[in-house]
Amino acid sequence: MSQHEIQILYDYDQWADLKLLEVIAATNKDHYKQDLASSFGGIHGTLVHILSADKVWFARWTGQTPVLLKPEGFPTVEVEKKQWDAYRCEMSHFVRGLTEEKLNQPLQYDDFKGNSYSHPFSQ
Repeated sequence: MSQHEIQILYDYDQWADLKLLEVIAATNKDHYKQDLASSFGGIHGTLVHILSADKVWFARWTGQTPVLLKPEGFPTVEVEKKQWDAYRCEMSHFVRGLTEEKLNQPLQYDDFKGNSYSHPFSQ
C-alpha cells in the first residue's frame, strides 16, 4: 500500500468518524449512556471501544506502549469528541509524514497477551 492510498483511506475514515460523532451528538444523553446489551454495552461503550482501538494501533505505529481506554473516562459525548479531535490531529500529522521507506519497514509489536508480531508496516 502506498502513502497516497493510506492518505485516501485515512481521509475517508476521518470523514466517517466526523459523521458518526455528528449524529451521536444529536442523540438524547440518556440514550447515549443506555445499556443496549450489545458487545460494548451501547453507544457510549462502542464509541470508546472504536477510539481505543484506533489509539492502540497509533501507539504501536509510533513505538509507544498502547493503553486501552475505559468508558468511565468519557462521561459525555463532548468529552469523547475532544479526545477524538486530539487523536485526529495526531493521526493526520502522522499520515502526512509517512514515507515509502517507512511503509516498507517491519512493524513489530506485542499484543496485550504478550504475543509478538512482525509484518510490513504498510499491511
